[in-house]
Amino acid sequence: MIESHMQPLIIPFDGEAENLISSLHHADHIGGFLRKLQPYTVQIPEKALATLYKAGRIEPINEKNFGKQFYR
Repeated sequence: MIESHMQPLIIPFDGEAENLISSLHHADHIGGFLRKLQPYTVQIPEKALATLYKAGRIEPINEKNFGKQFYR
């Protein structure tokens, strides 16, 4: 069996998602953000995430507080 580790990627396809991401940039705690962001979140393989990151196509959200847990 091949192990596949998936990582969440937030797709900001409307103003609501952009507002939530903006709030997350300044948040100290996740609170209800994850529940609200769930409709905008997809799971992608770790290798695909790394490729997108290296290509500059995605960026971590609030890396200071959350590390590389959230990407947009």
